[in-house]
Amino acid sequence: MIIPLLLKATAILVAALLAIRLADRARASVRHAMLAAAFVVLAALPAATVILPALELPILQAPSNPTPLPAPGSAEALARAGAEASTVSRSQLSSDGEGAAFDGTNPAMSAEAVALGIWLTGATLVLLPLLVSLVRLQRLRRVALPCLDMRRHLPALAHAAGVGKAVDVVVHDDIAAPITCGIMRPAIVLPPDAPEWPEDALTRALVHELEHVKRRDWAVQLLARAVCAFYWFHPLVWIGYRQLCLQAEHACDDAVVTREEDTMYADQLVTLARRMAARPAAVAVIGMAQRSDLAARVAAVLDASRARGRAGALRASAIAAAALTLLVALAPLHLVAAVVESETPRATAAGPEEQRRNRSSRLDRVLVEAADEGDLHDVRELLDNGANVNAAVDGDGSPLIAAARGGHREIVQLLLEHGADVDLGVPGDGAPLIMAAREGHLAIVQLLLDRGANVDLIVAGDENGLIQASGAGRLDVVKLLVARGANINARVWADRGPGRSDGEWRTPLGMALNGGHRAVADFLRSAGAVE
Repeated sequence: MIIPLLLKATAILVAALLAIRLADRARASVRHAMLAAAFVVLAALPAATVILPALELPILQAPSNPTPLPAPGSAEALARAGAEASTVSRSQLSSDGEGAAFDGTNPAMSAEAVALGIWLTGATLVLLPLLVSLVRLQRLRRVALPCLDMRRHLPALAHAAGVGKAVDVVVHDDIAAPITCGIMRPAIVLPPDAPEWPEDALTRALVHELEHVKRRDWAVQLLARAVCAFYWFHPLVWIGYRQLCLQAEHACDDAVVTREEDTMYADQLVTLARRMAARPAAVAVIGMAQRSDLAARVAAVLDASRARGRAGALRASAIAAAALTLLVALAPLHLVAAVVESETPRATAAGPEEQRRNRSSRLDRVLVEAADEGDLHDVRELLDNGANVNAAVDGDGSPLIAAARGGHREIVQLLLEHGADVDLGVPGDGAPLIMAAREGHLAIVQLLLDRGANVDLIVAGDENGLIQASGAGRLDVVKLLVARGANINARVWADRGPGRSDGEWRTPLGMALNGGHRAVADFLRSAGAVE
């Protein structure tokens, strides 16, 4: 799951970064909305990948062993068959690249544990400084002094910015430049000398910070930082985060420039950046001036040709719709290896049964065996490693047939989600519905029927579901099949054995009577069955 998730995350990040590059002359608020939507999609991607129904995307690959197969009956063929029989088991697969061990000594498991440990370490190292900063900020805000002089400035500015909630304005000695913090109760924290600033400079600072409050930049950047912790090893996520912060500052700068003189504001940005250089910030939060981005911000402020203003409801809705579409399109994708048959000729003397056996890879046979034994973990791992969900294996049937026969409902559900053919029949091994009906697994019969299984499907040598259920005395299954429209008087010819030309006609009622299942026979007669 990890590799497909990273591929999807990469596609989302590339799309977002390309979009803001193409929208270079658009409003900064629009570019910020694009990046914010991308981070929301990245945050929802792991859960959506699990919740949304899987959509298999086949990836073509060459066959692992293109060597021509020997003709059946030859010494080489017998030796090959013996070697395969001795090596194919659920505890180990051969080292030809088709799979890996699935027992407790599987080296892949230890590799996964190491990878998980590395990931957890990196995520912790990313989150820990942020948590420390949040604690410090909470303490700073608690001891900061209310700025009573701002009461005459703030209400009108907040109303003009469209900020309806109450905003605290406080001052603290550890702050070199204005910062914004808080979600439910936002606050603007100013340096201790801010009340002494010229009124126009103080107004510009408050307008900038109120725009942060209006846009909820604090919440957006906290979410983005959490996403960075999850994808900490991905370079594009850090590029995206840097651009998200920069575009937020551009958007807030635009709010100032639309009402104040641009050169004065550019000078103020430079002055604040110098103050921050002399006094490093005590906490890492949203700030008015970031020294590393100063040149880009000043250039944007002085560029009169740039479009400015908020994104607007229409643009924001279009960006949200595009992000949701991208999430729904990418999250369900599940990469599945599809083997391309080699052009190397196979043994021309091989008969149909030998050819069919050769088509079933060792990985597929292990999948059928795992499904038969009810090992959900191994089935999932085998599917992720490219096992064919619709493989047909002599003597065992398909994975879905094996799971239905064994009564393993969760595995049946998983196989169906991965595209298992609900009506795939294997002569001699039946079909999923036939085997579930014969063994009396009522819940699985119901599930298969709900997924579109043919209630009257006939497979040579195994009749159909109603005949098998009647012959086995499965009264509850018989009642369900009849209620779902099964032909109560179906007649299927059954040979008496290989190589024999004689046989008999089998019906549900006849099989119930032959098996001595009186209750089943009485029900069938009451439903209209005739001998």
